[in-house]
Amino acid sequence: MKYHLPKRTLGRTGLDVTVISFGGAAIGSNPKLLLYGMSVSDAVAIDTVNAALDRGINYIDTSPLYGESERRIGIALKGTDRKSFILSTKAGTRPFLKGYSSRDFRKSVEMSLKTLGTEYIDILYIHDPEEEDFKKAMGKAGAFEEMLKMRDEGLIRFFGLGVRSHQLHRKFIESGNADVILTWLDYNLLRQSAKDLLHLCKERNVGAVIGSPLCMGYLSGKDPRLIPREHHHDISKEVDMKKLADMYSWCKERGIDLQQINNRFILDNPGATTVLIGAASPKEVRENIETITNPLDINMYREFLDKFGLVPFSEK
Repeated sequence: MKYHLPKRTLGRTGLDVTVISFGGAAIGSNPKLLLYGMSVSDAVAIDTVNAALDRGINYIDTSPLYGESERRIGIALKGTDRKSFILSTKAGTRPFLKGYSSRDFRKSVEMSLKTLGTEYIDILYIHDPEEEDFKKAMGKAGAFEEMLKMRDEGLIRFFGLGVRSHQLHRKFIESGNADVILTWLDYNLLRQSAKDLLHLCKERNVGAVIGSPLCMGYLSGKDPRLIPREHHHDISKEVDMKKLADMYSWCKERGIDLQQINNRFILDNPGATTVLIGAASPKEVRENIETITNPLDINMYREFLDKFGLVPFSEK
């Protein structure tokens, strides 16, 4: 079943992306590299990518850092009209080729193109640099110089930065080189520290992809007490777990989907272009999409926000 998902324009790229998009981290997991505490087979991973495309999602994000993700996505996309989807990957954190020099990025992109089975990447993100890494990437003989060349060659189309640091995002945006940013864990019901950053994106016409919107699964609507904390980033150290438990109980008592409220809250912010969901199965794809397509009781939504001290964006 194909859903008619709303789309938003990804900043100055002009690309129209669905408001819910597919993050490839979870499907890269295997027995040797467990991501999010699970292992995913080739067959399930490929079915999951196809489920996302078949149900209307048109933006897929991945990285060579995510285990088998690029390879599996490449298999799933084989034979699919290249113009029917938007594809992004990352460079700088590739295992055995970590670095932000022009050489590192050229080699990483060449490898990603081959693995993904595509002639071009729509968005290439400079991935998880520290302050000194970012300076190197943007300096002479750095990654960005090579990105400009690869854009001229048609290997990549647009430039992005994927990192937790809001300071680096601001530097990238203010340099005038940013087409897209990917910020993660910092704009959802539990944390809104990226609020000002999203305002800057809207002001400068930079696309904003919201990564890890469910706080490593804590806002998925599942009982947070049953969600393992053995992730590569333990968000439980950064958020109010008591508040999370209260949110979960409040929604459960009323038969409301916490994930649906969370995604609505994020997308109410006009600076947020798309919510990047890391589904690990076709079932999760369907459930994630339904948080966007199913009707939400607006009065109950506002009651939730009032209960937990969250102001609707339109009233800020």
